[in-house]
Amino acid sequence: MKRSNGFTLIELMITLVVLAVVAAIAAPSMQRIMARNQLTTAANDMVTALTVARSQAVREGSPWTVTMSGDAESWLLVDADSGGSDRQRRFSRNANVAVDSTADVTFDPRGRPDPSATYHYRLSHTGTGVDPRCVEVRRSGQVGVVDCEDEP
Repeated sequence: MKRSNGFTLIELMITLVVLAVVAAIAAPSMQRIMARNQLTTAANDMVTALTVARSQAVREGSPWTVTMSGDAESWLLVDADSGGSDRQRRFSRNANVAVDSTADVTFDPRGRPDPSATYHYRLSHTGTGVDPRCVEVRRSGQVGVVDCEDEP
């Protein structure tokens, strides 16, 4: 009997079905990974904005403010003494990330925020069950990502 090289249609169809099943199983995991990465990026961007404002306040010896937009879609750094007219820097967040607070933070020339206020921002990814990230500004002015369970 003569033997031919190649694949039969049945073998090709079985391979495609197996590939489709594997892809269907992997897709939700990839979505969670992407959501987690978007959330981490947004938290890191917020920490960067707050840290830059604090550094500018100390370096220039004048207050700097991080102003949250009304819907918290972006953060704007403003030199509080100049009235915000000449030195600004905008940080935008991903549309799938929600922030629970729009409280502005002003750092004094020593790099400290208002001691009577607490600044905790909870960032969550809309539509997924990914654990939220929390950004905190401590009374000393130190900024960082903390466990949301540790928040007061």
